[in-house]
Amino acid sequence: MEINKDIIQGARIRLDRIHGLVEELGQYQLIEQQKDDLGIDTKSSKMDLVTRVDKESERVISTWIMENYPGDGILGEEGTKHNPEAYYQWVVDPVDGTNNYAQRFPIFGISVGIKYKKVGVGGIVHIPALKEWFVGVKGEGATLNGKPIRVGDKTELIHSLACTGFPYDKGTNPRNNLREISAMVPKVRGMRRTGCAAFDLCCVACGRFDIFWEMTLKEWDIAAACVILEEAGAVWKIYQEEREISIVAGNSTLVQKLMPILTDSTL
Repeated sequence: MEINKDIIQGARIRLDRIHGLVEELGQYQLIEQQKDDLGIDTKSSKMDLVTRVDKESERVISTWIMENYPGDGILGEEGTKHNPEAYYQWVVDPVDGTNNYAQRFPIFGISVGIKYKKVGVGGIVHIPALKEWFVGVKGEGATLNGKPIRVGDKTELIHSLACTGFPYDKGTNPRNNLREISAMVPKVRGMRRTGCAAFDLCCVACGRFDIFWEMTLKEWDIAAACVILEEAGAVWKIYQEEREISIVAGNSTLVQKLMPILTDSTL
């Protein structure tokens, strides 16, 4: 599908308009994180947390979208599903990295992606504690705090800093990324795990990490960050189909070298 300049302008305007609200929510989240009671509950497993702030942040964002763009659709991590047939769709993760947030660890973020007819056209990932704003608009590049960013140019895994994560069912599903990590550790310079997939993908986009992979992600984890990745010159691919969104990201050379390792049936 052709994405014309009017569609791109629509995405850019939407991101510009919601910026102030996301900034306010980031400050709200930082304040709430210091309170004794975070209203913590579980979702799919004991490892999959949700807090009062997740739910309230999604409510505020969804209300704003419905008031300002009533014809648009919304898909939110905490259950918001609105107007799924609309051309413009907002894909919202109100607190990406909830386990970090619940532990008062500062790496968590607000992710707002925009799709047009299922194609990613814009995205914001805001990391409040770091005061960082990653923004991408299709065809217009990607920025970190207003400055252009670019994926790293390393070509060898042994020179690379890799990042990954674990699925929430890692305690019950034997395909839990342990074998992949064991295979990768000797092949890369270093490994990291932040617990915030949107941030990890954005760190690939700006060259902090050279490669990232993770299985069993959801659309709200990647919608904004994948636009930022693409606009920073990175590529991302799905490396297996049976574990929801299982993604690998980096420059094209490193992704090509990592894919055979992750898809090795002997692991």
